[in-house]
Amino acid sequence: MTTVIHIRDTPPGYKDNPDYVYIGRPSKWGNPYPVSMGRTACIDLFREHVTSDPRLLEALSELRGKTLVCYCKPQACHGDVLAELADAKQKEDEDEAEESESEGV
Repeated sequence: MTTVIHIRDTPPGYKDNPDYVYIGRPSKWGNPYPVSMGRTACIDLFREHVTSDPRLLEALSELRGKTLVCYCKPQACHGDVLAELADAKQKEDEDEAEESESEGV
């Protein structure tokens, strides 16, 4: 399960730990929409941004099962969207693999 935590809750040396992924700006996972437009609108636009970009959708597998690190938590965060999408992508990939196995492909 992919989780999201505030950067202050990271252990020392988290940047060297592959189980932690920084998702703030300027990373590719950073939300390009400012929270000043309203947290809900900002997160909704981020969801559209990710789901309309095939490269980001494909890269979601990088986040599966990781701890995503941002400055927003415990408030609603674009990381929640990334965690949800990464976990859904994992489920989708597992279902496809099962289907292929049952078809003998």
